[in-house]
Amino acid sequence: MVKTKRFLINLCMFIIFMFVIPNNVAAASEMPHGSKIATISVEHKTEEEIKELLEQEINRWQEGEDIILTSDFQQITIPRTAVIFDVDVSINMLKDRTKRTFTSLFMKQKNVHVPLSVKIDDKSESIQSVKELDYIQSEEMFQQIKEIASELEEGEAKITYIEGKEIPLETIAEVEMNIPTISNAVLTYAIDEINEYMIASEDHFSFVQAVVLPEHLTNSSAELSFLATALYTLFLQTNFDIVERHAGLTVPSYTEPGLDVAIDTKGNKDLLVMNPNKVSFKIEAEKRGDKLHVAIRSSPSDITYTYDLENVREIKQRTLYRYSKKLKAGEQETIQPGRKGLKADVYRSTYEQNVFIHSEFISQDVYLPEPKVVLVSTTEDVPDDALVENLEDEIEEEINNLEKEIDDLEEGLKDERSVLDIFSIDSSTPTFSEQLQKIRQTQATLEERLSKMEKELETYIGMTDEEVTKRQKEAEERFEKMNEQLEHLLEHLYSEGTSEQEEGGRVNE
Repeated sequence: MVKTKRFLINLCMFIIFMFVIPNNVAAASEMPHGSKIATISVEHKTEEEIKELLEQEINRWQEGEDIILTSDFQQITIPRTAVIFDVDVSINMLKDRTKRTFTSLFMKQKNVHVPLSVKIDDKSESIQSVKELDYIQSEEMFQQIKEIASELEEGEAKITYIEGKEIPLETIAEVEMNIPTISNAVLTYAIDEINEYMIASEDHFSFVQAVVLPEHLTNSSAELSFLATALYTLFLQTNFDIVERHAGLTVPSYTEPGLDVAIDTKGNKDLLVMNPNKVSFKIEAEKRGDKLHVAIRSSPSDITYTYDLENVREIKQRTLYRYSKKLKAGEQETIQPGRKGLKADVYRSTYEQNVFIHSEFISQDVYLPEPKVVLVSTTEDVPDDALVENLEDEIEEEINNLEKEIDDLEEGLKDERSVLDIFSIDSSTPTFSEQLQKIRQTQATLEERLSKMEKELETYIGMTDEEVTKRQKEAEERFEKMNEQLEHLLEHLYSEGTSEQEEGGRVNE
């Protein structure tokens, strides 16, 4: 019995010396399969090899770009050198995790992964400057940085704010403009829509999408164009990309050439810009008495922008002569003074800490001249190169054509089939709703021509034949009545066409 016990003791001692001690020595010299520190594989490497490898990888990581801390309104950069690594502690952590014990002697070792041991350098200027920001949860941010560094990863950290603390924003640009004679109700509504509007980082801003007016205020191009002009003047003082912008035919009284914006929600005229920055911008807008004040705010920056109007030059106007039978021989009358046209180039200049960096071309705008219009008698001689029109004859011919088109439409309105024949509409086809657009387009064309004639007659009131004016007025009244009748008919036709299509779809099914 004694011999048996002694044999067992000797056997245990043999196992310890043969397996446990050699394995512990091996563990101290080489790391087992699957061992990693951060993202670096250190399997089958000695402690000295691991240390050299880690130092190389840490140096390579620290030479990379700064760590970026971001929020909607801020971007803070922290150099990677503000992170301190402790290689020895990292290796010891791995050794502790891979150490073989008697209880794990006969168990297969698992892959072991430990992070690098890191801490933040409190003496770093960038770290100290962040700690001075009393509205930021700096410790939470530093923890995010340590997590990124401990794995030698790339990535951004989020800026977290202390609840209740105000985030300091800087006014990047502001504009104040005299409000012209426009609808106060529409302008007030539009200002409320745009005030405190956020333009997110690397996102687009569409004026038409941002300012959505109620249906009863949709015919408000003048008010929208005025507000959009103020915003465009702001955007020219940022690095925003101007994606879409339309100038008017003439320069409005409230701004300068090259700065105006024409908005037309029906004609697809929009102001569209893109914010290329990593931070958001906030628009502020308000009325201050008879002035509109708009500003754009974001985090402070050393880069500033201004706009410059260059090469502003006039375009000569021409004189247009129009004959009038009512003027006596030798008589002339200026009925439209006209105005000269303008051409202007817009540039944007970039400054860093008030030092000029470069200038970029933004646009060249041309405002066509308006001719001077002079009425002369039919016996008057005019310059050989002059533009000459016979106003009364032109208007009379236009009215004749218009009356004929209205006659045809009125005849067609006597029954539904005639209207369909006139416009080649087939209510049974799948494109019936599209074909009805032909009628809509004809309506729009007639309305446009009536409007143009009305404008001409307003300009030259008293200079044209009374009979011409009377006929034009009658044509307008006939068109209004016909238009109402046509609208009712279209609604009926559309409902019938839709019903037929639905019925046909059910039969096919």
